[in-house]
Amino acid sequence: MAYVITARLFQCNPTLCATLVEQTCQVNASWAECKGAYVLSMTGSGTSGTLRFNLANGEYILVGLGVHNYKRWCDVKTAVDPSNSTGMTIHPKYYQEGTDENAMIWKQLAQYSVKSAKGTTCSVSYSVADGNNLVADIVIQ
Repeated sequence: MAYVITARLFQCNPTLCATLVEQTCQVNASWAECKGAYVLSMTGSGTSGTLRFNLANGEYILVGLGVHNYKRWCDVKTAVDPSNSTGMTIHPKYYQEGTDENAMIWKQLAQYSVKSAKGTTCSVSYSVADGNNLVADIVIQ
């Protein structure tokens, strides 16, 4: 069963100006952009993608989105150091038992929010949380 997650970015603080700098996805998945949203297409459950943003204040934030055991999940990572942590290095950890990232896919959260050390809040909330055409709202403020 195929899944699509449409990720919409809402920037509530214009001084942060989030710029997408990296997209990752697992095999049998792909990212596209459509009408200002990021669209993750997956051929089935058990796959995911990440989006890494660079903020104008120098912060990097990574958002993980996917479907596990036929249910959506999300995660947010702040304080992502681009010299040693990127989507390519973090994404595989979602599928390594015993990692914090792996624990997040099992929680299958419909929403999650993290406040960074610099005071930036990034939240993900699925406004369409069930079915095969999911919508995840990413809010940075």
